Amino acid sequence: MTGLPGVGCGAWIEEDGKVLLVLRLKAPEKTLWNLPGGKIDWNERAEAAVVREVAEETGLTIALHGLLCLTQMMEPGHHWIAPVFQATVVAGEARNVEPAKHGDVRWWPVAALPSNLGQAARDARAARQAAAR
Repeated sequence: MTGLPGVGCGAWIEEDGKVLLVLRLKAPEKTLWNLPGGKIDWNERAEAAVVREVAEETGLTIALHGLLCLTQMMEPGHHWIAPVFQATVVAGEARNVEPAKHGDVRWWPVAALPSNLGQAARDARAARQAAAR
């Protein structure tokens, strides 16, 4: 990607002390665990985009509970800006709906997240910790 930043979205989906993460298979952030989410389409509200993207990636229907943080991911050839929303599951069981994009979809204990976290997951974890203080 070159030129203007891309606009994405993500969801911190927390249930019973665990957060849902996806293992990315493609750049940007290949091999990192990150929040489910994706690109906001033209003329699409961020809130609608994150609900759609989570369903497309994980099969879950979610409810949003406010904006958690704004993240910015920058690496060579990529620059994304994304609101991250707090969310809970309304229906469905988490599964890897897009195996060409994700190596795994897994619930992780919030207190024991993997060390190879993507930028959105790192920023969301920090925002969640700051809000708890």
